[in-house]
Amino acid sequence: MHPRSETRRQWAVDALLTLAVVAVLVMAWSITQTFRLEGFEPGHKPFGEGRPRMVPLSGLAWVGVALSAGGVAARRTLVGYLVAVAGLAIYLVSGGAPVGAVFVAVIASIGFFRVHELRSRWPWALLLIPAFAAGAPFDLRHWFTVVTMLAWTLLPVGVALAVHNRHAERAQRRRDELERVAHAERLRLARDIHDVVGHSLSLITLQSGVALKVLDDDPAQARESLEAIRATSKDALAEVRRTLGVFREDDAPLAPTPDLGAIAALVDQVRATGVPVELRLDEGRDPVAPSVQAVAHRIVQESLTNALRHAPGARIAVTVAQREESLAVRVHSDRAVTGPIVLGGGLTGMRERVDALGGTLLLDAGADGFTVDALLPAGEAA
Repeated sequence: MHPRSETRRQWAVDALLTLAVVAVLVMAWSITQTFRLEGFEPGHKPFGEGRPRMVPLSGLAWVGVALSAGGVAARRTLVGYLVAVAGLAIYLVSGGAPVGAVFVAVIASIGFFRVHELRSRWPWALLLIPAFAAGAPFDLRHWFTVVTMLAWTLLPVGVALAVHNRHAERAQRRRDELERVAHAERLRLARDIHDVVGHSLSLITLQSGVALKVLDDDPAQARESLEAIRATSKDALAEVRRTLGVFREDDAPLAPTPDLGAIAALVDQVRATGVPVELRLDEGRDPVAPSVQAVAHRIVQESLTNALRHAPGARIAVTVAQREESLAVRVHSDRAVTGPIVLGGGLTGMRERVDALGGTLLLDAGADGFTVDALLPAGEAA
């Protein structure tokens, strides 16, 4: 929304709120004047002695208090707070009851102190002391009276402090939640880009090696390898764009999420490099959640990438099968991996994906090769 339009809207809200406050105050004042006793007023007999008596109140005081209450509640400005203090002073001097004025002070203070730094704003609360003292029906020389005045002053500030703290806690919780969501999204993007780029670069490395090897003796094979490199690069670029597409502001449709059907394309890409890959894909009859299909696709993609990098020349077997309410994913390469298993970015991301779905992941590096076994719930994560 345009800033100028937003300002006009805020002023309209302020005006409506102020009119509402004025209406409520006028009604409340009319009702209370009907039942007001002399004992409530400065300079009159104690409570209970005397007949009901109307005491006129300065219109300026009520309008000032109402306007400040409306403005402070909506915009919480220092000007509104000062107008409220001035209105209270006029109200009390004109014969208003100090106890009733506390409620207006609470409105002004809550609005003013709830969004400002209390350390720098609390001295403004001292302005309420002379405002209450100006209309106090008591002798200010008595310590009890002074304590009472201070209590009336600190009450709205205390309420404002409680509201401010609750507001700050809520704001902090919102910030923490937003940071948690942003961190999770960054991790997801890092995992996806790592898998896409890592897998594609591994294929490109193998294909370029083949092209260089047969360039002189078999130009046709070299051409096929170069075409495979080009296709792999285009696919990788498209998938990276799809991954980053969540940040777009337009309404253009996003590319489809990787699913079980796309696993065959992964296997074909690896086969094109000359690596033997056996695929057994059994999607079953029951539907598998899209998020589970995407994770299964990523597991196969990362496992193929690791086999190409760390077990060159190995035969690879990929099995994806549905078992009752679960989806089993197994990738086995028949050549042992040299050295211990190191959980780098790829394997760590794989485990995080599986954990997010409530599944299990087993990594086994034995003499007969390296195996990745994942068991995923067929439905969404609980």
